[in-house]
Order: sequence, then C-alpha cells, then structure tokens
Amino acid sequence: MGEIQSVLQQMQFNLSQLLNKQQQIMVRLESLENNASQQLNNLSQQVASTNQAFRLMHQKETKSLEFNPPPLPESNYPTPE
Repeated sequence: MGEIQSVLQQMQFNLSQLLNKQQQIMVRLESLENNASQQLNNLSQQVASTNQAFRLMHQKETKSLEFNPPPLPESNYPTPE
C-alpha cells in the first residue's frame, strides 16, 4: 500500500510540474501573439504611409509637368517660308 501511495504522490508532483510548464508556455505564446500583432500593425501603418507619400510625390510630379511642359524638339517648330 505504501508503494502505491508513493507512486500516486510522484504522479501528482509530475502533473503539477506539467501544469506549471503548460501555463508558462501559454504566457509565452500570448506574448508572441501580441508582439506579432503589434509588428503587423506597425508594418501596415508604414505601408500606408509610404503609399500616401508616393501618391503625394506623384501628384506633385504631375502638377510640375502640367505647369512646366517639356520643350518641343526643334524639328517640331514650324519653319518660316
């Protein structure tokens, strides 16, 4: 009977350690998920900001071309007769 009691105590101790390790893994997993989510949000904001900057640059370039059209090549000028 004493041997069974000893085995049961050892099993209870092992299960307690297993539960503790499982809880530690869950805490680490939640931390990893939070970090990944924050990094994804930051990346999304950076992409949105970059897209906006490119749109503004494109608009400025387009307006610049509208206000300052490139000169026509000399061959396109009419020649006086």
